[in-house]
Amino acid sequence: MIDMHIHTKNSDGTYTTKEIIEMIQELKIKIFSITDHDNIKSNIEIEKINLPNNTIYIPGIELSAHHKSINCHILGYKIDHKNEYLLKECELIKKRRNKKIIQVLKYIKDNYGIITPEEEKYILEKTKTISRTDICDLLEKKGYGTRKEIYIKYLTPKDLITHRSNSKKIIEVIHKSGGVAVLAHPKEIENDYKIEIEELIKELIKEGLDGIEIYNTIHTEEDVIRYKILAQKYNLITTGGSDFHGTNKPEINLGKTTKKQIKIKIKDINFPY
Repeated sequence: MIDMHIHTKNSDGTYTTKEIIEMIQELKIKIFSITDHDNIKSNIEIEKINLPNNTIYIPGIELSAHHKSINCHILGYKIDHKNEYLLKECELIKKRRNKKIIQVLKYIKDNYGIITPEEEKYILEKTKTISRTDICDLLEKKGYGTRKEIYIKYLTPKDLITHRSNSKKIIEVIHKSGGVAVLAHPKEIENDYKIEIEELIKELIKEGLDGIEIYNTIHTEEDVIRYKILAQKYNLITTGGSDFHGTNKPEINLGKTTKKQIKIKIKDINFPY
């Protein structure tokens, strides 16, 4: 079994790196990658952990990008997490993200006054990669609506700063760190922008894209077949994962993927691990 898309507490997951490894062992997953958003903390932590016998770890990250008006995530695999270009990009995204959170908090404070100074301080002092998800979690607990309602009403002020870098730069940074660049969960992009993914893939290939994630929990069996065909057509590597976030997304199970929650086998993907 293989799972190449996992998140920990170092971004928006709910389990520690050590806890994830314990779960990996229990589930008998042979190859795995932790791909936290825009930071390499889990890769550092894994250096200090003795992995179970016959388990292979692929160093990973999920970087926030945009291509023209389309927001996307690009997975970096086999990265050198100590690479100076990668570290600088992570720090740049973190600074932008923090500015974005301050903007959102100010908008909520000025228009609604529903977050206390103590809550604001708590959000800004979180050690992980902070995001609007943290504010959404807080407002949901306080009863201000569903997650979708909260995002629409409170978390999307006009002229919101973006933390993302353009896709060409993100792919370049991944390559400079010795990694391969893979487009994450293409179905999400198709759903959000009502597009067919092939045109975007063709444009990203010109920027150096290496692969596409064909297995993801939001993908159907039909999606997997369609993305496999696209990968073969454009000679792309293929990857797959659960996109596990722990209790933040309880419908997703570690080591399982697609809407049918099947196990991913190494033979089902084409990745030079």
